[in-house]
Amino acid sequence: MPRDTGPEIVLARRNGLSIGRTEATRQYRLATSDLDSIRPVEVRAHGWTLRQFYNRKDVITLDARLNCAVPDPSERAAEDGPQIHKLDVMRELQGLQMVQMARIGPVSEIPHPDDSEKGPIFVYNRSDVEALHASVRAGAEVTRGYAALVYPSLSPGWVPRTRATLRGARINPAGRFWTERIERLDEAIGSHRIRPRSSVHENESRSEPADV
Repeated sequence: MPRDTGPEIVLARRNGLSIGRTEATRQYRLATSDLDSIRPVEVRAHGWTLRQFYNRKDVITLDARLNCAVPDPSERAAEDGPQIHKLDVMRELQGLQMVQMARIGPVSEIPHPDDSEKGPIFVYNRSDVEALHASVRAGAEVTRGYAALVYPSLSPGWVPRTRATLRGARINPAGRFWTERIERLDEAIGSHRIRPRSSVHENESRSEPADV
C-alpha cells in the first residue's frame, strides 16, 4: 500500500498579480496565520520548506475584511470580566501576533515592569482576546491540514530551522519525529501532490508569479 504523504494542496485559480507570503505580511496588516485562511496560487519547494504565493486581490480582500473595524489606538474598550495583559497573551495564546492584537481595543495600560522606556503594556479583556484567537484559528482551518506539514511551527513543540538540524534531531519535546515530517514533505513534492484547483488553469498556474 502506498505511504500516505498527507493532505493534498489544492491551489486557487490565478487572478492577476500574485504576491509572496512574506511580502504580503509586510505590505498589509496581516499575520502569517491570517494568510492560512486563503489558498495560494503557487507553492514552490524552497530548502526543506515551501514558498507560497497568493493572488494579490485575495490578500487585499482579506486585509479589508479582517481590519474593517480596527479601533483607534487612543480608544479604550469597556471592561468586561477578567483581563489579561499583552505579555501573557503572547505566552498563553501562541500564534497571535501584534498586527492581529490591533483589531481589539485595550481596556487600560500599565508601565513596563522591566524598562519604562519600552512604553506601556496594554491590558485587554480576556474574552476579547480569546474570541480573536478563536477566529484566527477558525480561518486557518481552510489550509491547516497542509500548512501544519509545510510550517511545523503550527504544531506544538520545537522547530529546527534547517534541513540538516531537522534530520539530525531524533525527537522533539512533543514526541514527534521531524525526520519523518521532512520525508513526508519530500514525498509530497516528488509525487506531485501539489496541484492546481482545475486542470483548465494548469498552464496558468505554472507561470512565474510576480513576488512583489
